[in-house]
Amino acid sequence: METVKRLRKYPKIEIVSHLINGLPGETHEMMVENVRRCVTDNDIQGIK
Repeated sequence: METVKRLRKYPKIEIVSHLINGLPGETHEMMVENVRRCVTDNDIQGIK
């Protein structure tokens, strides 16, 4: 997340995150929470 903080200094750079869902033992609720945290807490512009 330190890299994300540094990149925010450059407003023309959009930050996109890659998430891997469906790992063994991961519940639907855990997947939804990961997406929520990624977008809400880190101001990510896109998810792949």
